[in-house]
Amino acid sequence: MTRFSLILLFGFLCCLLFGQADTTVNLDSILVLDEPIRGQSIGTRSTVFDLSRPELLPVADISQLAGESGSLFIKSYGFGSLATSSFRGAGASQTLVLWNGLPIQSPMLGQLDLSLLPLEFVDEVIVIHGGSSALWGSGAVAGSIELRNKVTDKNSIKIRSSLGSFNYQDQNLAISFGKRFRGSTSLLYRTTENDFPYQPFTGADRVRQQNAKFVQKGLLQSFTYLFSKNKDLSLHVWLQDTDREIPPLITQNSSQARQNDKASRFSLIYKNIGDHSQQKFKIAFFNEKNIYDDPVIRLSNINEFYTSLLDLEQEWSLKHWFRFSIGTTHSYTLAEAQAYTVAAKVYRASVFVNGEFDLGKAQFMTSLRKQWSELQVVPPVPSLSFEYDVFSQLTLKGKISYDYRLPTLNDLFWTPGGNPDLMPEKGWSEELGIRIENKESRFDWNLEVTAYNRRINNWIIWSPTEKQSFFSPRNLTRVWSRGLEQQISVKYFLPDPNKYIGLNLNSNIQRSTNEIPVAIPKMAEGEQLVYTPKFQITSRIIFNLNKVQCSYQHQFISGYSGINDPLPSYNLGFLNLSGDLTIFKQDLVWFLRLNNLWNKDYQVVERRPMPGRNFRAGINVEIE
Repeated sequence: MTRFSLILLFGFLCCLLFGQADTTVNLDSILVLDEPIRGQSIGTRSTVFDLSRPELLPVADISQLAGESGSLFIKSYGFGSLATSSFRGAGASQTLVLWNGLPIQSPMLGQLDLSLLPLEFVDEVIVIHGGSSALWGSGAVAGSIELRNKVTDKNSIKIRSSLGSFNYQDQNLAISFGKRFRGSTSLLYRTTENDFPYQPFTGADRVRQQNAKFVQKGLLQSFTYLFSKNKDLSLHVWLQDTDREIPPLITQNSSQARQNDKASRFSLIYKNIGDHSQQKFKIAFFNEKNIYDDPVIRLSNINEFYTSLLDLEQEWSLKHWFRFSIGTTHSYTLAEAQAYTVAAKVYRASVFVNGEFDLGKAQFMTSLRKQWSELQVVPPVPSLSFEYDVFSQLTLKGKISYDYRLPTLNDLFWTPGGNPDLMPEKGWSEELGIRIENKESRFDWNLEVTAYNRRINNWIIWSPTEKQSFFSPRNLTRVWSRGLEQQISVKYFLPDPNKYIGLNLNSNIQRSTNEIPVAIPKMAEGEQLVYTPKFQITSRIIFNLNKVQCSYQHQFISGYSGINDPLPSYNLGFLNLSGDLTIFKQDLVWFLRLNNLWNKDYQVVERRPMPGRNFRAGINVEIE
């Protein structure tokens, strides 16, 4: 109750500030800063999601956005449930999540539940495929997801309200104000009963899912002060509380388990952009608390961590064709859990250098990072990437990198089983691709194809030994991942330039196999990893008729192995409708979305049902 009261207080204060007269000097409407080297994606495949796009309005969180885009595979069992990612056949802990350039995954688990990242708190999402440990450090083995908040000087109030099947409700209020001193506030309240009907097994009567309620409330508060057009200081505060019930498996009659996740994130970012240099200073503090309770088995666990971060970077433009940067990152984490005999305390530091060469038709980027950790030895980590314009419409690109992941705090300190002698997961990654673009007056299309290869040694698996009755993490195996990614985008403009027909197609073919046999859990040599589909295809057709947009999306996921049972392939359809409307001289955007249009019975996680056909509808209103 205290935290939610604080959320309402912040919103009230920002409403007062919104009404004040602005007497500051005139500045450009949007502050444009040069993208630093670490923000570049030379040689890699990246997907940028501008969350102002109408067809994305009904999507609630990062897990839905990333999964339905076809960029990666999301392991989840419905809205609000635990959602983890798999890039190019890797594990969830080998995906790095960044918030304005700061890593926010849990150091205890080494991963982040993507269902806890509401899109209302983000302006832009960038999904980068492939390893980038030299740029960002531990965990960026297979890919990264960057969440960005944009700076704006627009005075506005945005109201978003939606409802849907299974008592789904979503309310969001966003306020932005100021010129030299800018602020933005976003308040969120979201809830659903998640009591959808499902068939436990073939021939059985349908039953409703029980104990599945989800409630989320949060605040994102940002303040930015502009010393000049190219120098600013920003404060970001992200407070969130998520309470969810854990429904029973289809093999269980009931469940009383529930989980509460609290997150408090604070960051202070200073940027100074000069003619030939720029400095960036970031300091952050993160606190997350996870409370799990299951009275049926008398289990109650509380896990909590505190992380302090410092990130410094200095960049120079020595010539018009060469940029160079050097920086350092420091983190200190204190974690407490009932399974830790004492509080875990870990300090890690790293230094990095980056160089970017722009030689006209060719661009190169090279990076080198060295990290120090109290318990593990990490070798220097290099990367080299390039893009070459063969001709105006064809670009050849590639990258080679050495990537790594340090053991999680649970791997090191869990009792019983924690293993302080674990080595980092590490290995080489390579990718090579082409990008073809054709832009004409009424017909635009682009094609991107990327082949990748990755071998990771010292893969950490929890397994019992002959002398133990409990599981313990060990560096047991090596995993070889390889595949082919393809993306096609076509857009045909009608005589009216505001109207067009678009087609997007994403397909992934991947093999991710265990190269060393393991007894428990049983993993044969050459066997595909669990929860790793070999084929994934997502297509979307879009009709933009100026004031009305319509899109249909189809997704195919091939069958894959679960921990206990195989899961069959499935096809899903999604229909989105949205449009502009004016009521009493006020413009608004309406949207309607039908999920699982063909009402398919399927499972993403074994023994966890997924909802059938369902809808979401709502409106967005912006007052300037």
